[in-house]
Amino acid sequence: MCVTFMIGFILLVISCSKSEEVEPLPVPVVPEVNISVADLVFPDVEAKSCIFTVTSNVPWKMSLSNTQQALSWCKVEPMSGNKGVTSVTVTICQNNEDYDDRSTNLKIEAGDASKIISVTQKKKNSLILSKDKFEVGPNESTLQVDLKTNVSYTVEIPEEYVPWIIKKTDSGTRALQDKREYFTIREGNIQGARIGLILFRSGEFKDTVTVFQTQKDALILAQNTYSVTHNATSIDVELRTNVEYQVQIPSEAGWIKQSQTRAMRSDILQFSVDENEGYTPRTASIVIKDKNSSLTDILTIRQDPNPGQCAITQDGKIKADVENYTTLAGMIEYVKANIWVWDDYTDNDYVEKLGEGTFRDNGFTMMLGELPDRYLEDITYELEDFYSLSLQISDKRARVSSFSGITLEAYRGTESVGEFYHVKKMGKDFYKRDDEEDIYFAGGIVGVFVYADRDVSINGSETWKDEYNNEYYHYKINLSLRKGWNEIFVESKKYGDNYDMWITANKQPDGMIWEFFPNTTPDDYYGNYDISYKTPYGNYESTTGVVKISPYEDEGGGEWIFIEGLYEGVSAFTAYGEWQPYESCFLLYGSLFSRRTFYFTDEPNTLYYAAYYPVHYDPTDNYVRYLSGGKYENGEARLMMNVDGTLSYLGFLPDKDDLTANGFIYRYYSMETDEYRGYLGPCYDITLTPNYAPSARAAAANSRDNNRSSKRRSFPYWINSQRNTDSTDAIKSKMMKSRDIPTQHPGGVSSTGKSIITARE
Repeated sequence: MCVTFMIGFILLVISCSKSEEVEPLPVPVVPEVNISVADLVFPDVEAKSCIFTVTSNVPWKMSLSNTQQALSWCKVEPMSGNKGVTSVTVTICQNNEDYDDRSTNLKIEAGDASKIISVTQKKKNSLILSKDKFEVGPNESTLQVDLKTNVSYTVEIPEEYVPWIIKKTDSGTRALQDKREYFTIREGNIQGARIGLILFRSGEFKDTVTVFQTQKDALILAQNTYSVTHNATSIDVELRTNVEYQVQIPSEAGWIKQSQTRAMRSDILQFSVDENEGYTPRTASIVIKDKNSSLTDILTIRQDPNPGQCAITQDGKIKADVENYTTLAGMIEYVKANIWVWDDYTDNDYVEKLGEGTFRDNGFTMMLGELPDRYLEDITYELEDFYSLSLQISDKRARVSSFSGITLEAYRGTESVGEFYHVKKMGKDFYKRDDEEDIYFAGGIVGVFVYADRDVSINGSETWKDEYNNEYYHYKINLSLRKGWNEIFVESKKYGDNYDMWITANKQPDGMIWEFFPNTTPDDYYGNYDISYKTPYGNYESTTGVVKISPYEDEGGGEWIFIEGLYEGVSAFTAYGEWQPYESCFLLYGSLFSRRTFYFTDEPNTLYYAAYYPVHYDPTDNYVRYLSGGKYENGEARLMMNVDGTLSYLGFLPDKDDLTANGFIYRYYSMETDEYRGYLGPCYDITLTPNYAPSARAAAANSRDNNRSSKRRSFPYWINSQRNTDSTDAIKSKMMKSRDIPTQHPGGVSSTGKSIITARE
């Protein structure tokens, strides 16, 4: 039965296979991929992109070896594609700061097929010294210099160091690896330490090794002398040594203390210095000594006297640094300290010399010494003008020199040319103007040198009223005079109807300066001058005496000058000045003009006149700033004579913006319409030089003075800045009061672009 069943099953299968047809299987695709380049190599710096193609008969994808690291410097786009031809861009987006090449493999996979190309960025060339400074002892030794490099290099020893620095090896390499160079350092000497150089070069790369060799058994202070101010301070002293040492401070120098020693390649010795409260400088010598031998070095510390005391020492030494007149050097030969003496027999006073000093380096020094008794008076006699103050005098036996002090007179040869004063100008309060436009001394400090034969103190104060002037006077004296020389400080200040005076001694206020006041009169200024000045666009200098200064008489009194030719020697450009006896100078006032006319050569039929204005010019920002204040509310400048006869153009009272004049501008107007047309300048760094020999000055002044009456001029025109009308003058006034005007036009060229000015009288 089983056999029958199997035969039936077989027949059934055969019959079925004959009735159905079977479909053939598809032919399989063999993946293929190709790339258009071999390996890619880039330089060490960030490079441009490189493009290659991927050709594949199936879709493909790409991967990078060291994927996370590689993606920081290598960018590939795209990272996959379909069958066909695809452009792939490789970009190096970062410099290689390593000292080895870096690379990544790009693997392109298409089914079972794959290709690999290498992308390499070259290494950075380098020459690296592990240490560039070496200190060696005085004995012969071997110096080892370690370096890392991947380039070939040379070693150079400059010729002056060859006698004691000798190279022992030669080498070179390309891979970044450790290298060592050896040098023999020969024995040092006892004359001192020495420094040598070793140079490592490779093309553009260079590094230098500095070798410091100590002297044999040496103590070397980097600096032997230190000068410090009177203030408490600390000093760091560098000491190079190869021995054990000790620091010895003299017992009398208790004002110096060693703070600590900081260990370094060289020791740093630190000393604290106390404030010098005395009137004289002090010096101490500190010994640095080898503990095991006689080897030493000396450290000297010098400290200035306390300037807060006074400008004269107790024994009479005066040292003056004159800051406000740099032109005095070479013009003044010496300075005398003179004292006025009363002759009881003749009832006359006369001058005797106490001391003398040569003027050099813009200052002078002299010694007055002990003052003989014949110059002294009882202190009650000298203070009799202050009896109303109910003075308390500690020792009425004291004798002192005159409280008017001594004079410090400057000389050139036998000619007295001026005096020096120790003063403090109290800013805007030193000089002021009253309601009548007169200038008065409003506040400041003057130093007076007085001698006392013993220590004595004087104290007192009082307030009283001047009924006639309806003014209040406040006096206060607080003097502690030491035996010997003293400086008394007289401080004055006027405010409203009050006048204050404080008198103290030997405690110098801040801001005291030495100021020179020349012996000049108005007559000394008259004459012809060359002029030099700067402009933003070039400098001007004359040599023909184009500036003329002559006397001018004001109907209101006073002594005035009339100046012609300030701008490029053209006489139409004028200024007016008023004599100031307190400083022996002229003040030049802004906004005044003479109505003299000028024209531009290419426009001869159009006449203009010009008004002078002192200005503050800042070359750093090239801006002109017009000044407020002054007698006519348009600023002012000083014209002051120097010892050599030259005239300096200086500022005077600060205006409301705390500015003073250092230059000038000329604003010019149509003669026909009074219309403002432009300005000329600014001119700054101005100097006027007399155009004749100094010996002829007196004769010239006398001649001019004899003809003064014939030189009378009408009072100058004044542009009234206070008018409130809409007149042409009011418009001009507003223009003149404007500030922060850009300087857009060079000297000699107007805002109209015209040039070359010719005057018409």
